[in-house]
Amino acid sequence: MVGEYGRLAGGVHTNRIQYAILFIVFTVGLYFGLTWFFFGSPHPCGILEARQRPYAIARERRHQLETYKPIEENVLTDPRMIEEFTKSIEGVDMRALKLLKQRVWLQTPAQCFWQAITWKAPQE
Repeated sequence: MVGEYGRLAGGVHTNRIQYAILFIVFTVGLYFGLTWFFFGSPHPCGILEARQRPYAIARERRHQLETYKPIEENVLTDPRMIEEFTKSIEGVDMRALKLLKQRVWLQTPAQCFWQAITWKAPQE
């Protein structure tokens, strides 16, 4: 229904609705843009994975070094052990990321969202 001056009846209300829709679209766009920029993913599990990645790699490296500590003397003398040791160290980062990805992406988006907000790296 058209009111005076060619506006829809209740023109003030239609403007508020338009602004509300524009605000919602802007907010959603801002969320996706910022999360993609800072975390590489707008999905909560992707954000959680990005936050935990450095800690998971460091933890796996420490574990790998502790595994080889008792046999450290033999590693330095036996060429086969040196090769095995270097291969295992090279694969640590990929293994850590694979384990992290498996653990994180089995959760629901709500669980990931909550952990992404509240997770803090343990102090060492």
